[in-house]
Amino acid sequence: MKRLIIILLSALFVGNVSGQTDSATMKRLGLLDDTKAELIIKCRRHIADAVINSDRQKVAELYEYAQTLEDDKYVPLMPREKWMLCVYLYNFKEFTEETVAFDSVADSNLAGKSMFNDNMYSIIYNNVAQNTELEAIIESSSELSQMDKDYLRLYLSQVSTRPVDQKQINKKCDVFLSQYPDSPYEYFLRRYVRYVYVKDFEKFQLDLGMGTGSGVLAGGISDWFESGGFGGTMDISFGIKKYEFQIQLNVLNTKSKKDIDFGDVTWEKGKGTIGNLQLNVGRYMPLTHNWVLIPRAGVGLVFVDPVYKKENKNEKHPLEGKELSSIPLPTIGAEIRYERIFSGGYDIGYIGPVLRYSMQPILIKINGEKTLGVLNTITAVFKIGAGFPKREL
Repeated sequence: MKRLIIILLSALFVGNVSGQTDSATMKRLGLLDDTKAELIIKCRRHIADAVINSDRQKVAELYEYAQTLEDDKYVPLMPREKWMLCVYLYNFKEFTEETVAFDSVADSNLAGKSMFNDNMYSIIYNNVAQNTELEAIIESSSELSQMDKDYLRLYLSQVSTRPVDQKQINKKCDVFLSQYPDSPYEYFLRRYVRYVYVKDFEKFQLDLGMGTGSGVLAGGISDWFESGGFGGTMDISFGIKKYEFQIQLNVLNTKSKKDIDFGDVTWEKGKGTIGNLQLNVGRYMPLTHNWVLIPRAGVGLVFVDPVYKKENKNEKHPLEGKELSSIPLPTIGAEIRYERIFSGGYDIGYIGPVLRYSMQPILIKINGEKTLGVLNTITAVFKIGAGFPKREL
């Protein structure tokens, strides 16, 4: 019994000495007697100094102490600082657990809290970036699975590569996510490592297009004019809330098959042009990062002009101002577009080719008779535009 009492007293004494030593250390560092904000500032400064001096033991003690200072008002260590400290201290398991636990709720809990800006993070970051042994230490770790190791390397690829090749990191993330489809790290990778920007079709965008194509006539109109004539096209459109509003003009070459009477003058069969003006509403339907399908509907009209050559520039040609015009009729169409996006931060520019089809009904009066028909146009267009980006998650 006496021996048991001595053992208990000895244990109590040892614990007492340890506690006094910790308190003495913190007091010597000036981490006991100030306000919470001042304690945090000093603690962060000591962590930076300890990293510079390669004192991992001291960094570990201060890292634990800093977390005791967190409350409803202060954040001594931002999440990214904690993650980097875990890597610096080779606490890989804690790193994986911390990053998995950091979700949208944890992120929102930081709102309204006081944070601290100094050079501590950059010092830790640079130290980790310069650590040539880190790769070997991760590989030799027995507590990490292969998925954990690949995840760590993926995270550190942002640190070890200068300048950061974000496109390459994005590709590595996509490979990881396909290799480990049920990974607990997916949320973190998509939000804090993989940065892929696409166009936000919900916001305003404006673009211009120019190109060339051909038209095919069907119905009664084809008895009067030849099909297959090539020509040009241009359009301007703006979009918002995934809807596009477009003005499109197609001008195609043709030939009249018969003489056409305008009353006081006759268009003898020969060259002419077909114009098609459309006002359309479309719906953006993104297919991939860069491809988008846009079905459209609207209203359009067709006009046909003769082509003539003036003998005298100062005189008016008899066919000048003469044209055949259709009444406005509904039109439908669609295009598939490839967009190469160039991000500028708060806005983006994009360029790319477009393949477009439209079908325009025609009701036109020729030589006193109503003529029905359809104009089918297929055009290749080059687009240039501007809009706003969003993160693809």
